[in-house]
Amino acid sequence: MAKFCMKCGAKLADTDTFCPSCGQPVGKPAGVRPLQPNQQNVRPMAPNQNRMQQPAYAPQPQRAGGPNWTAIVGIIAVAVVAIAGLFFYYNSTKQEAAQPVQTTQTADSSSGDTQKKDNPAPAAKSQDNADTHLQTIHNAYISSTSTLLSQGEQDLANLAAAINSGSYTHASLLDREAQVASSIRRRQADAGRLEQPEAGTVNAANNLFDIQLRRAECMARGVRGDTNQFAVGGNYYDEFQAKFATFQKL
Repeated sequence: MAKFCMKCGAKLADTDTFCPSCGQPVGKPAGVRPLQPNQQNVRPMAPNQNRMQQPAYAPQPQRAGGPNWTAIVGIIAVAVVAIAGLFFYYNSTKQEAAQPVQTTQTADSSSGDTQKKDNPAPAAKSQDNADTHLQTIHNAYISSTSTLLSQGEQDLANLAAAINSGSYTHASLLDREAQVASSIRRRQADAGRLEQPEAGTVNAANNLFDIQLRRAECMARGVRGDTNQFAVGGNYYDEFQAKFATFQKL
Protein backbone atom coordinates (compact mmCIF):
# COMPACT_ATOMS: atom_id res chain seq x y z
CA MET A 1 0.00 0.00 0.00
CA ALA A 2 1.45 3.40 -1.01
CA LYS A 3 2.29 5.97 1.65
CA PHE A 4 2.26 9.73 1.28
CA CYS A 5 3.89 12.51 3.28
CA MET A 6 1.57 14.02 5.75
CA LYS A 7 3.12 17.48 5.19
CA CYS A 8 3.60 17.89 1.43
CA GLY A 9 1.71 14.88 0.08
CA ALA A 10 4.69 13.38 -1.78
CA LYS A 11 4.68 9.64 -2.39
CA LEU A 12 6.88 7.71 0.00
CA ALA A 13 8.56 4.36 -0.28
CA ASP A 14 8.02 1.73 2.32
CA THR A 15 11.61 2.13 3.50
CA ASP A 16 11.58 5.94 3.75
CA THR A 17 11.92 7.40 7.20
CA PHE A 18 11.97 11.00 5.94
CA CYS A 19 10.07 12.62 3.10
CA PRO A 20 12.44 13.06 0.13
CA SER A 21 10.65 16.29 -0.78
CA CYS A 22 10.30 18.20 2.46
CA GLY A 23 12.27 16.16 4.96
CA GLN A 24 9.29 15.55 7.24
CA PRO A 25 9.77 12.47 9.38
CA VAL A 26 7.50 9.68 8.26
CA GLY A 27 4.74 8.76 10.73
CA LYS A 28 4.60 12.16 12.52
CA PRO A 29 2.08 14.86 11.63
CA ALA A 30 3.46 18.16 10.45
CA GLY A 31 3.75 20.97 12.97
CA VAL A 32 3.12 18.73 15.95
CA ARG A 33 5.64 18.86 18.73
CA PRO A 34 5.60 16.69 21.75
CA LEU A 35 4.30 18.40 24.82
CA GLN A 36 6.79 19.06 27.58
CA PRO A 37 5.66 18.90 31.12
CA ASN A 38 5.12 22.28 32.74
CA GLN A 39 7.77 22.60 35.31
CA GLN A 40 7.07 24.98 38.10
CA ASN A 41 9.42 26.14 40.75
CA VAL A 42 7.78 25.41 44.03
CA ARG A 43 9.25 27.28 46.88
CA PRO A 44 8.89 25.75 50.27
CA MET A 45 6.86 27.84 52.68
CA ALA A 46 8.75 29.32 55.48
CA PRO A 47 7.55 28.24 58.88
CA ASN A 48 5.47 30.74 60.83
CA GLN A 49 7.80 32.11 63.34
CA ASN A 50 5.33 34.63 64.77
CA ARG A 51 3.39 32.16 66.88
CA MET A 52 2.99 33.23 70.48
CA GLN A 53 4.57 30.97 72.94
CA GLN A 54 2.88 30.56 76.32
CA PRO A 55 5.22 31.12 79.15
CA ALA A 56 5.63 28.17 81.43
CA TYR A 57 4.63 28.74 85.03
CA ALA A 58 6.47 26.94 87.67
CA PRO A 59 4.34 25.50 90.51
CA GLN A 60 4.48 27.54 93.63
CA PRO A 61 5.66 25.78 96.70
CA GLN A 62 3.11 25.21 99.49
CA ARG A 63 3.38 27.36 102.49
CA ALA A 64 4.40 25.54 105.55
CA GLY A 65 2.76 25.98 108.91
CA GLY A 66 -1.05 25.91 107.84
CA PRO A 67 -3.82 23.99 109.75
CA ASN A 68 -4.20 20.25 109.14
CA TRP A 69 -7.78 20.14 107.86
CA THR A 70 -7.85 16.37 107.47
CA ALA A 71 -7.25 15.86 111.14
CA ILE A 72 -9.84 18.48 112.08
CA VAL A 73 -12.55 16.89 109.91
CA GLY A 74 -11.80 13.46 111.35
CA ILE A 75 -12.16 14.74 114.92
CA ILE A 76 -15.51 16.38 114.12
CA ALA A 77 -16.82 13.17 112.52
CA VAL A 78 -15.87 11.10 115.55
CA ALA A 79 -17.61 13.58 117.85
CA VAL A 80 -20.83 13.50 115.81
CA VAL A 81 -20.92 9.70 115.83
CA ALA A 82 -20.39 9.62 119.58
CA ILE A 83 -23.20 12.11 120.23
CA ALA A 84 -25.61 10.19 117.96
CA GLY A 85 -24.82 6.95 119.78
CA LEU A 86 -25.51 8.50 123.17
CA PHE A 87 -28.81 9.97 121.93
CA PHE A 88 -29.96 6.61 120.54
CA TYR A 89 -29.05 4.81 123.76
CA TYR A 90 -30.94 7.37 125.83
CA ASN A 91 -34.15 7.04 123.76
CA SER A 92 -34.02 3.24 123.81
CA THR A 93 -33.71 3.19 127.59
CA LYS A 94 -36.56 5.67 127.96
CA GLN A 95 -38.92 3.65 125.74
CA GLU A 96 -38.19 0.41 127.59
CA ALA A 97 -38.94 2.09 130.88
CA ALA A 98 -42.25 3.54 129.64
CA GLN A 99 -43.55 0.35 127.98
CA PRO A 100 -44.98 -1.36 131.13
CA VAL A 101 -46.86 1.81 132.04
CA GLN A 102 -48.40 2.02 128.58
CA THR A 103 -49.46 -1.63 128.74
CA THR A 104 -51.14 -1.03 132.08
CA GLN A 105 -52.98 2.00 130.75
CA THR A 106 -54.18 0.02 127.73
CA ALA A 107 -55.48 -2.74 129.95
CA ASP A 108 -57.30 -0.22 132.14
CA SER A 109 -58.83 1.43 129.08
CA SER A 110 -60.02 -1.90 127.69
CA SER A 111 -61.56 -2.78 131.02
CA GLY A 112 -63.36 0.54 131.10
CA ASP A 113 -64.74 0.04 127.59
CA THR A 114 -66.02 -3.40 128.54
CA GLN A 115 -67.77 -1.99 131.57
CA LYS A 116 -69.39 0.71 129.44
CA LYS A 117 -70.70 -1.90 127.01
CA ASP A 118 -72.01 -4.10 129.82
CA ASN A 119 -73.58 -1.16 131.62
CA PRO A 120 -75.14 1.25 129.09
CA ALA A 121 -76.16 4.69 130.20
CA PRO A 122 -79.53 4.98 131.98
CA ALA A 123 -80.76 7.43 129.35
CA ALA A 124 -80.15 4.91 126.57
CA LYS A 125 -81.98 2.22 128.53
CA SER A 126 -84.90 4.53 129.10
CA GLN A 127 -85.11 5.38 125.40
CA ASP A 128 -85.01 1.73 124.41
CA ASN A 129 -87.80 0.94 126.84
CA ALA A 130 -89.89 3.80 125.49
CA ASP A 131 -89.44 2.66 121.91
CA THR A 132 -90.37 -0.89 122.82
CA HIS A 133 -93.51 0.30 124.62
CA LEU A 134 -94.64 2.40 121.64
CA GLN A 135 -94.11 -0.50 119.28
CA THR A 136 -96.18 -2.75 121.53
CA ILE A 137 -99.04 -0.24 121.55
CA HIS A 138 -98.85 0.10 117.77
CA ASN A 139 -98.98 -3.62 117.13
CA ALA A 140 -101.88 -4.14 119.54
CA TYR A 141 -103.90 -1.33 117.94
CA ILE A 142 -103.37 -2.69 114.42
CA SER A 143 -104.42 -6.17 115.47
CA SER A 144 -107.54 -5.14 117.40
CA THR A 145 -108.72 -2.59 114.84
CA SER A 146 -108.21 -5.05 111.99
CA THR A 147 -110.52 -7.48 113.79
CA LEU A 148 -113.21 -4.79 114.19
CA LEU A 149 -112.97 -3.82 110.52
CA SER A 150 -113.19 -7.45 109.41
CA GLN A 151 -116.41 -7.83 111.40
CA GLY A 152 -117.86 -4.81 109.59
CA GLU A 153 -116.92 -6.34 106.24
CA GLN A 154 -118.78 -9.50 107.16
CA ASP A 155 -121.91 -7.51 108.05
CA LEU A 156 -121.76 -5.64 104.73
CA ALA A 157 -121.32 -8.90 102.81
CA ASN A 158 -124.41 -10.38 104.51
CA LEU A 159 -126.43 -7.26 103.67
CA ALA A 160 -125.39 -7.44 100.01
CA ALA A 161 -126.38 -11.12 99.88
CA ALA A 162 -129.82 -10.32 101.33
CA ILE A 163 -130.36 -7.57 98.74
CA ASN A 164 -129.35 -9.86 95.87
CA SER A 165 -131.55 -12.73 97.07
CA GLY A 166 -134.79 -10.79 96.49
CA SER A 167 -136.37 -12.56 99.47
CA TYR A 168 -136.68 -9.48 101.65
CA THR A 169 -138.92 -6.48 101.49
CA HIS A 170 -137.49 -3.02 101.05
CA ALA A 171 -138.43 -2.15 104.61
CA SER A 172 -136.63 -5.14 106.08
CA LEU A 173 -133.56 -4.47 103.97
CA LEU A 174 -133.45 -0.85 105.07
CA ASP A 175 -133.78 -1.97 108.67
CA ARG A 176 -130.86 -4.35 108.24
CA GLU A 177 -128.80 -1.60 106.63
CA ALA A 178 -129.42 0.64 109.64
CA GLN A 179 -128.27 -2.13 111.98
CA VAL A 180 -125.08 -2.66 109.96
CA ALA A 181 -124.28 1.07 109.97
CA SER A 182 -124.88 1.22 113.74
CA SER A 183 -122.53 -1.73 114.29
CA ILE A 184 -119.80 -0.05 112.23
CA ARG A 185 -120.06 3.15 114.30
CA ARG A 186 -119.91 1.14 117.52
CA ARG A 187 -116.77 -0.67 116.40
CA GLN A 188 -115.18 2.63 115.42
CA ALA A 189 -115.87 3.91 118.92
CA ASP A 190 -114.35 0.74 120.39
CA ALA A 191 -111.18 1.35 118.36
CA GLY A 192 -111.07 4.88 119.75
CA ARG A 193 -111.00 3.49 123.28
CA LEU A 194 -107.91 1.42 122.60
CA GLU A 195 -104.50 2.68 123.69
CA GLN A 196 -103.68 5.01 120.85
CA PRO A 197 -100.53 4.74 118.75
CA GLU A 198 -99.19 7.50 116.51
CA ALA A 199 -101.75 9.79 114.88
CA GLY A 200 -101.14 8.52 111.35
CA THR A 201 -102.21 5.00 112.26
CA VAL A 202 -105.37 6.23 114.01
CA ASN A 203 -106.34 8.39 111.01
CA ALA A 204 -105.89 5.45 108.66
CA ALA A 205 -108.23 3.31 110.80
CA ASN A 206 -110.92 6.01 110.95
CA ASN A 207 -110.77 6.37 107.17
CA LEU A 208 -111.47 2.65 106.78
CA PHE A 209 -114.49 2.84 109.11
CA ASP A 210 -115.83 5.80 107.09
CA ILE A 211 -115.54 3.83 103.83
CA GLN A 212 -117.61 1.03 105.35
CA LEU A 213 -120.31 3.50 106.38
CA ARG A 214 -120.43 4.96 102.85
CA ARG A 215 -120.83 1.48 101.39
CA ALA A 216 -123.77 0.78 103.72
CA GLU A 217 -125.38 4.08 102.69
CA CYS A 218 -124.98 3.20 98.99
CA MET A 219 -126.79 -0.10 99.59
CA ALA A 220 -129.67 1.70 101.32
CA ARG A 221 -130.02 4.13 98.40
CA GLY A 222 -130.00 1.25 95.97
CA VAL A 223 -132.80 -0.45 97.88
CA ARG A 224 -134.80 2.78 97.68
CA GLY A 225 -134.55 2.69 93.91
CA ASP A 226 -131.28 4.42 92.95
CA THR A 227 -129.65 1.31 91.53
CA ASN A 228 -126.57 3.24 90.35
CA GLN A 229 -125.54 3.42 93.99
CA PHE A 230 -124.75 -0.29 93.96
CA ALA A 231 -121.92 0.43 91.49
CA VAL A 232 -120.70 3.30 93.67
CA GLY A 233 -120.68 0.93 96.62
CA GLY A 234 -118.57 -1.48 94.56
CA ASN A 235 -115.98 1.25 94.05
CA TYR A 236 -115.89 1.84 97.80
CA TYR A 237 -115.33 -1.88 98.27
CA ASP A 238 -112.24 -1.83 96.03
CA GLU A 239 -110.88 1.24 97.81
CA PHE A 240 -111.38 -0.40 101.19
CA GLN A 241 -109.57 -3.59 100.22
CA ALA A 242 -106.50 -1.71 98.99
CA LYS A 243 -106.26 0.56 102.04
CA PHE A 244 -106.99 -2.25 104.49
CA ALA A 245 -104.08 -4.30 103.12
CA THR A 246 -101.76 -1.31 103.63
CA PHE A 247 -103.12 -0.67 107.13
CA GLN A 248 -102.32 -4.20 108.27
CA LYS A 249 -98.67 -3.71 107.26
CA LEU A 250 -98.17 -0.50 109.24
